[in-house]
Amino acid sequence: MIRFLILPIVFLTGLTTAAFSQWNAIAGYEISTADAAPVNELLQAFNLAHEHTLGFKDIKILNGFQAGLRYNHKWGAFEMVYNRRLSRRIGDQFAKVNDILGTMQTTSADFFYEIRTYSFVSEFGGALRLGFSLDYNTYLTEMNYEEPEVRDFKIKQRPLGSRFYLGTFVKNRPNLSFSFRLFYQRLWSEISTEPIYNALKLGDSGCGDCSFSPSTFGFSIIINNGNQPY
Repeated sequence: MIRFLILPIVFLTGLTTAAFSQWNAIAGYEISTADAAPVNELLQAFNLAHEHTLGFKDIKILNGFQAGLRYNHKWGAFEMVYNRRLSRRIGDQFAKVNDILGTMQTTSADFFYEIRTYSFVSEFGGALRLGFSLDYNTYLTEMNYEEPEVRDFKIKQRPLGSRFYLGTFVKNRPNLSFSFRLFYQRLWSEISTEPIYNALKLGDSGCGDCSFSPSTFGFSIIINNGNQPY
């Protein structure tokens, strides 16, 4: 993580005082597809493996936010951004083994599928913008049980990736602008559902093609707050 941030920090500290007026604080909302078929397969396997009142539903959409810093220049902008998109699935009254007593009990559960991304972004253009990013991603799958005696599980995987987008840039005031973007995000390597399958003791059901490289399509709305010199 530290190595990933060295270049932006060096770039930032090397700017003159006048150049700092071109930095913006940015914040925005995102919605995207999930491309989580192997994860949905895992959820259905969990439903089949345990008696329940309400089973987990498939993950289809991810919602989230982004925040960071933006440096405007004549041909576009550079950005350093933290992004988080997730989906929460709720299940009721699963029959599970109490990890302390070794007896069966019922417990509700929450399943989280989450993508956290640190990005170094470059964009070019005027009112119409093209952009791409270098991403350090954390893909998180987490099962949280309502009963504290039943063990929770959290699995993290950290692939690199990139994002490509087409968007518009609208300058509203001397110190405020908006960015609207259609984006495509792709991993450079695969992640796997096998660790969470094993943690949840679903190995006997098999996860089919456990490894996959999710790609997502989405839309973001971003507020850029700061001096808008270009």
